[in-house]
Amino acid sequence: MRSAPMVAREPQEAHVAKKQTTSEGAPKRAGKKKANAADAQSGDATVQVEGAGDAATDATVAPAADAKGVTLADLSAGYLKHLDETASPGTRMSYGLEMATALDELGAETLLSALTPERVLEFFVSERVTRTKTHVEKAPPTIAKTRRVLRQALVWAQETGLVEKAPVPEGSALPY
Repeated sequence: MRSAPMVAREPQEAHVAKKQTTSEGAPKRAGKKKANAADAQSGDATVQVEGAGDAATDATVAPAADAKGVTLADLSAGYLKHLDETASPGTRMSYGLEMATALDELGAETLLSALTPERVLEFFVSERVTRTKTHVEKAPPTIAKTRRVLRQALVWAQETGLVEKAPVPEGSALPY
């Protein structure tokens, strides 16, 4: 299987500085999903999610004694920044896309303190995780990767003190 060639991308700051305009001269606004997908593909750790707290724009997410204000967007930004230091650029980009799926499906503004193992299990067995856009079942390794990325991010949140206990479902709870 061939993979698409990697294209060099501008840093996020330079990309943001360019403004598109309509034919009338008014600024164009990119759609939320398009902007997030572009950021995830570029590998930027500081993806700005519309309405996200300031922690999502910081380079790292500091452990918090009271994690009630930490969102999935904050978790994603911190975990992906951690991957910048520990994983290859390809892994980092790939995991960024998987985290974008989790943010879209679970809600970027969902508080970690409100996330339950049951809700994570619902995500793990959702159509978005298990089927393609054309409703064909995804390959088991693809499904496993999507689940693994969110599970690892939640465990990282526990290890860094963002949550007391990672809300991950037991492995036996998964249908496949």
